[in-house]
Amino acid sequence: MRTWTISASRVLRKNGWVALSLCALTTGCPYVNTYGTARTTPPGKLTHTVSAEGYGYRSKVETTDSSGNPKTEEDNGFYPVPPSYHLRVGLIEELDLGFHVNNLSSVGLDSKFNFVRGRVIDLALDPGVQWYRVTVTSDLSGSEETSTIDVFYVHGPLLIDINLSEMVSLVLTPGIAYAVVSDDVSSSDGSDASRSSEGLFARLGLGVNVRVTNGFAVHPEVTAIRGFGDSGDLIYMAGIGFSFGSLPSFADVSEAEPGE
Repeated sequence: MRTWTISASRVLRKNGWVALSLCALTTGCPYVNTYGTARTTPPGKLTHTVSAEGYGYRSKVETTDSSGNPKTEEDNGFYPVPPSYHLRVGLIEELDLGFHVNNLSSVGLDSKFNFVRGRVIDLALDPGVQWYRVTVTSDLSGSEETSTIDVFYVHGPLLIDINLSEMVSLVLTPGIAYAVVSDDVSSSDGSDASRSSEGLFARLGLGVNVRVTNGFAVHPEVTAIRGFGDSGDLIYMAGIGFSFGSLPSFADVSEAEPGE
């Protein structure tokens, strides 16, 4: 659990967007990069990935000018976060499990099902969940307020490999994400409250998987996430993953004829 002391006005509670707003305050952001291909870890084998990344955002802020008239300004920025570790365990040829420690602040679990494996195109569904908790302490009108916030993300990406060669694949990751935020509030004046919010988001990512050797791959990736019906607020994750261990084989790709 992490504790942060901030101004209460910086904690935004606009539908499910609260989950993404917390990214500006903590390292428990929605973890949307995959750093892998649609192909799964071989049965009974392990794949390890360490990654370094950062989060960027673009949002519209309502302010007033010197005359008190309302105006809209665009705010944007980018900041690094702690590294992450990912473990994949092969179950059967088309299915593996992933266990994640994201940015040293949240945990996650996913299951990848590689239902199409071709020499040029691979497809996989990779549903997963992520959870983190943060405690926010704020001073509001002389009363100290403590919020214990639990955030759950449910991710539903489709992984699409476009295999350029045995060593290189482009990986597209369109999909959706769903956030549920539970906020338990206690105040020094004795008033307590519970509140919750939720939201549905679209996500789209692009990565390049470069298999340097049979047991080592480098995977830069960027993924953007945006709320449905939102005013234009956007958050994106950019990073690079380094995978080693038992990687999926792409030996069959070299057998493809030109133009296939």
